[in-house]
Amino acid sequence: MIENMLLGLHHITAVTSDAQKNISFYASTLGLRLVKQTINYDDPESYRLYYGDETGSPGSILSFRVFPQAKEGAVGRGQFATITLSISMDAIDFWVDRLTQYKVPFKDPQQRARDEVVIYLEDPDGLGIELIANERDRRTGYAHAEISTPMAIKGLYSVEIWLPTFFKTGTFMEMLGMKLIEEKSQTRRYAHRDVPGAYTDVTWGKDGAVGMTGAGTIEYMAWTVKEESDLHLLQGALRTKGLEMTAIRQWTYYKAFSVKNSEGLVFTFATEGPGFAVDEDQNQLGQKLSLPMWEEFRRASLEAVLPPIQLP
Repeated sequence: MIENMLLGLHHITAVTSDAQKNISFYASTLGLRLVKQTINYDDPESYRLYYGDETGSPGSILSFRVFPQAKEGAVGRGQFATITLSISMDAIDFWVDRLTQYKVPFKDPQQRARDEVVIYLEDPDGLGIELIANERDRRTGYAHAEISTPMAIKGLYSVEIWLPTFFKTGTFMEMLGMKLIEEKSQTRRYAHRDVPGAYTDVTWGKDGAVGMTGAGTIEYMAWTVKEESDLHLLQGALRTKGLEMTAIRQWTYYKAFSVKNSEGLVFTFATEGPGFAVDEDQNQLGQKLSLPMWEEFRRASLEAVLPPIQLP
């Protein structure tokens, strides 16, 4: 039952210490569309930023919670480690030239598993990013004046987790109906479907320091379900496994709940809709501060506290 509900990755949420640097990097350098500037619902005096393809469709979404006072995090075992983004094989030279032009340090493209070529770089907070070139992704990225459709980032490719062993989280993946797609060296790839945008990679044998949450680290990952009724069915199925979870919550652009597995990793399940055009015109996504309706009464005071940002 569960395996028929999960449709692939929905979004990844990370922490940044600087909204402007984050926007300049992800929207300008990487060319993702800023589809929403809003607030953290549990900390309304701070930004939450969403990036994605033209509509911010599930599987393309990167989300950042902006905490200017956040200390630098440290990636280590027990964490989601790297953001991986999908590009075309034909786009490799374009991205090498673009990263060079924008003076972003990166590692030369390297052949990896199957038909993947990887370019590794880091964002301004030190969060690791992999551009994964492949020929199997049929999605269309967000194109604009500087980046044509064939060169654009298509969406999330996978999410990577660093752990001492794969047993506990691997069992959790299998409980969700995921299959072991591939195993190479010390990485096991799980997914419901063998397509980019559906993979969860568990890299094991990471015996170093435990990761520390902070700026430049990933907080959680989310999978996609079609609608709210699927969330209720998932909750019922997961409760029979003895897992504790949050209530289903309305995040304006999707509904979601989260569960923490036995290794302390937070996984979220989020609906496809209603989407980011629910409170803005499609052509104007991300151009102004969007607030949940319960915070509109204090828009002026929030705008006075939030630091000004310049859009690309």
